[in-house]
Amino acid sequence: MTGSNHLDRDERYQRGRELIERMAISARNNDPPSLKLSMIECADVLHFVTCSEPRDPPGWWDPDTAPSPVVGFYCILQCVEASLLRPNPP
Repeated sequence: MTGSNHLDRDERYQRGRELIERMAISARNNDPPSLKLSMIECADVLHFVTCSEPRDPPGWWDPDTAPSPVVGFYCILQCVEASLLRPNPP
């Protein structure tokens, strides 16, 4: 990523990345991720997404050989949305 050297030391970025990995692990088959995030975790995930950019913009997705980053992006947004909309415990 362009100018991303500082991200190795960005704790929020690293937490967001870790949460996205946990999200992916929590998804089974074609079901959405089952991981529920706190509001702070949602913010960390959004911080990670904000700092992300394609590694090779002109050819960043080859649908014949790799999973779709668009589908992954939608899964991330669905998980964040579901976490924010869940009822707060009393």
